[in-house]
Amino acid sequence: MNVYHYTSLDAVRGILRDKDICFWGTRYDSLNDPTDCAYAEEDILPEFKEFLKETGADENELEDIETYPYVVSFSRIEDDFNMWRMYNAEIAIELDAEVIKNMVEAKYEKNSIASQDELFWGECKYPKGKKEKHKVFTELYNNTQLTDKPVMEAREILPLIKRPEFANENEYRLYAFDYNLGVGDGENMRKCEVPHNIYTKCIRNKDFILYKEFHLPVDSLKGFIINVRDDVYFEKVKSHLQLILLSSNIMKEMNIRKTKTGQFINLNI
Repeated sequence: MNVYHYTSLDAVRGILRDKDICFWGTRYDSLNDPTDCAYAEEDILPEFKEFLKETGADENELEDIETYPYVVSFSRIEDDFNMWRMYNAEIAIELDAEVIKNMVEAKYEKNSIASQDELFWGECKYPKGKKEKHKVFTELYNNTQLTDKPVMEAREILPLIKRPEFANENEYRLYAFDYNLGVGDGENMRKCEVPHNIYTKCIRNKDFILYKEFHLPVDSLKGFIINVRDDVYFEKVKSHLQLILLSSNIMKEMNIRKTKTGQFINLNI
């Protein structure tokens, strides 16, 4: 199965590195919906903790550390008009979902941020109410490799449970976390979010975007869809993209094609 990351041409130049591809995992409160990753938390975590207590869980199993997700989004939908419009995208990057999944499961270390931050990968679910949220959570949890930290495992699942209004995105997510940990000594000890391997970018409204770099193997890269209808523009963008790939030492053959459904936008080339 292939997945697609809809983005700008400018972003592609940053994604293609030297024999490497790198996506930005954006901090949860800079996503389009800042409440996204908290959608299921208030309905699921308290009842899940109560269930664990009733079943005799010990203090170690009930350990809970607040998490702060960093997310990069992909879609199963290929060359879709609504996706082009939603992201005002100029290009869609096509990737092999199985390669990404295998990298995450194997904690692939070469050219991978997994050597620094544990990565998670999964298909988003879109339950409509509290009852359906619990059903989806149970299914996801039962398919998770269980450890002795069930509350933490629950938190690691929650970013995959999204609002039903976003169901048409058919999203897959690659994500990692920072954690609420102890800082300082003695009387100065306090709990706070501890940043790890984060980068920042300042945007026009004087706010910051915080992100982590998620490095994927070149084998995951399958091709590109360019959102331009004009044949001359397409051939020009395609040839430039091929040169950028060569300059990044990415030598594999790519399927570069023109959109069939996208909106016409001015690429200012």
